[in-house]
Amino acid sequence: MMSTTVSYRTEFESSYIQECELHSHRYRLEVTVDGPQRLKDHGRVIEFKDLARLVNQVTFDKMFLYSTKQSAQEKKVMEAINALGIPVYAFTCELSVESFCFKIARNLQSLLDEFEPGVRVIEVKLRETNDSFATWSIK
Repeated sequence: MMSTTVSYRTEFESSYIQECELHSHRYRLEVTVDGPQRLKDHGRVIEFKDLARLVNQVTFDKMFLYSTKQSAQEKKVMEAINALGIPVYAFTCELSVESFCFKIARNLQSLLDEFEPGVRVIEVKLRETNDSFATWSIK
């Protein structure tokens, strides 16, 4: 059976505190998955609309990101933001584009395992700026 890659690109916005300074970015995300071409679906690996829906479920759009390793002062800011009703997302590691890529890849793979077994995430590229990005991939 043939294998094909399919990619989807989107953007999302997130904020976080780093060294007591607020940072916000409009991230550009590109995800590539690989899987068998299904004869019953005219050779499709996954419908683009389904891939888009799943990817958008694992982005951190309009969320405040924080690390459980933050200082007490930064935690107070996070708690105040959460009290305002702004969604927050906790990382157990330091906040970085690399850790965001890994988390997106892992969370997306979990959804794919449920929705479309046999399709796997092979690359996640996340741009923080035009010049700066990280890429997570299966080698």
